[in-house]
This record gives sequence, structure tokens and C-alpha cells, in this order.
Amino acid sequence: MKGTIGVQGCLVAMITPLNKWDSVDREGLLQNLEFLRQNGVSGVVPVGTTGESPALDYLEHEDVIRWVTRSAQTPDAEGKTLYVLAGTGSNATKEARHYTRIAAHEGCPGVLLVDCYYNRPTPEMLQDNYYGPIAQDFPQLTVVPYVVSKRTGTEILVKYLVDMVKRFPNVRASKEANGLDRMVDVRENAPPEFTIFCGDDSLTVKAMKDQRIKAGGVISVIANIFPRAVSDMCKALLEGKETSISKALEGIFQLVSVEIPNSNGEVAANPVPIKTMMAGLGMPCGHLRQPLGSMPASGVAKIREELIQLCRTNPEFFEPIAKFYGIDVCDRLASHSNWDAVTSRR
Repeated sequence: MKGTIGVQGCLVAMITPLNKWDSVDREGLLQNLEFLRQNGVSGVVPVGTTGESPALDYLEHEDVIRWVTRSAQTPDAEGKTLYVLAGTGSNATKEARHYTRIAAHEGCPGVLLVDCYYNRPTPEMLQDNYYGPIAQDFPQLTVVPYVVSKRTGTEILVKYLVDMVKRFPNVRASKEANGLDRMVDVRENAPPEFTIFCGDDSLTVKAMKDQRIKAGGVISVIANIFPRAVSDMCKALLEGKETSISKALEGIFQLVSVEIPNSNGEVAANPVPIKTMMAGLGMPCGHLRQPLGSMPASGVAKIREELIQLCRTNPEFFEPIAKFYGIDVCDRLASHSNWDAVTSRR
């Protein structure tokens, strides 16, 4: 499946596993990458928000880009490589340019740049002082803006995005996490070959089926656990076929962020829930880098209940995990001790 940036379908926003010494777990990272590769994903996005990029230091960020890109670009038994869209965004153009240079040096085909957070440049500043200069400096890379104003407090407005697409041939796609209306606006104003990636798992089906949007796929969080199911769902949607997978995963998609029961509306945002799920299932993930931390027991229970329900109705979704990691999923879900331990991670 090829779009104008060379890839469509399911790209996975990878988590960054940490070990007990609070360092990046290289072995776990590459094991997870191979799991994703063997289960049909179109590409991976290391060191994005899901990969805890704001909490990694310079060397860790560089290492994750290098390790993932080198492994993904090594052909498998069938001679295939895996597309890598490296997370190189920052709220400082100098830092973003540095990470982008690392990605380019490693032969990464594309980079994902999030709108600058906290210092909140205007949309025009984002165009002139951030996306534009990086797109110009690295013409060999596909540059993908990532719009998620609930995290950044700003956004590259559609008119500036479209202007960049006209000025820089390598700005060929965007990751859109500001709702369907924004995606419709992008599609109405951007060239028809421009690729829209849905940035919200729960909106994927609507974004891909809606002819006003025609999203080319999703950059998915949940695919860290269910790569085969999400990939098959996207493939069916791209082929214009109906699929029951989205309905089955509906409850799980809602767990990308979790409202903690009995907490007056407190929300555990991504990547807290996905790492909680992976820890409970026994997949390589480790703890969350501070200031993020373990989810309260009530939130863990909510996640576990949803996974148990899915395992009852669609046990086939868990088969890739069991096969690749050698995990008895039913036993892990049934064991209170495994899930109690999740709440005590540092």
C-alpha cells in the first residue's frame, strides 16, 4: 500500500520501554519492533508522544531513532523493510533540526514534527521558523506536521499548512488529532494527493470512510498491542470493504486516554494507559518516565475489565501476542497479582 509519502494504513506510535535502571530498554524496544513488523503494520513512529519524547534526554532520543531505523531498514526474510517516521519535533527549532539530522543520517524516509508546545508560536511563526526551515534543509525527508492543540496549545492553521505544501514538495502528509472538522478542512484545501493520517484511534474508521476526508490511515497507539487487528482494519478500509474489527475494538480505542473512576474527572493521558495495558499483559514496556507514573488501581481495573471483555468476544486478537512473546494471555488477564503489580511500578 503506497501513498504519496510511500506508505498508507497502520503506522504504530511506538512506546519506549524502560528498564529497572530507568534507561531505555534497547532489547525490549527491538523486540516490540519485530513484533509489529511480523504482524502487518505499514510503518512505525518512534519517539513521538507515545514514546515519551518530552521525558527522554538528547542521547536517548538519538539512540531510539538510530536503533529503530537501522533495524526497520534491515530487510526481513522476504527482503522487505519497514517504513520509519521518526519523531523529531520539539518546541525549539534547533533541537528539532538536530534530531531530524540524525534521522536523515540514518536513512530514515520521514519525520514527524509536532507543533511547538508551551512557547506557543503563532501559526505563521510555525510555518516560517519551524516547519519551513526544516523542510527546506532536509529535502530528502518527508516532513509530516503533527497537529494536536490539546497538548501543544497551538496549531498550524490549514491555510499555512497548504501554503507549505505548495512551497515544499516534501511536506506530503499531516497527522491530524484535532477532530474530523479539521480533517475535512485539510482535504478541501490541500492537493488531492496529500495524505491525511488520523491521529486518534477512535476516529480512524470515520476519517478513512468519510469521502470528505479520505484519510490514508492512522498513526495508532493501540496497535502497539493489536498490530494485526488494526492493520487488517485499515487494509479493509483502504480497499473500500466493510470490517467488524473496528466495532470489536471500539472499547479499547477509548482507552488511549482513561478517566480515572472516582477521581473527579482526572484523566490518565497517553502513554499511561497503553503502558499499563502492556505491563499487565507482560509485554516489554517497563515503567513511565517521571513526571508520569503508575495509574491508580481503579484505572488499572477499568483497563483490565475492557481487555477481559475483548478476550471473551475476540480471543483471536490476542493470538499474535501469545505466539510472539510466549505469553498465556488468559492467565495474565485472570491473575490479580500481575495487575496489582502494575499499580506499584515506579
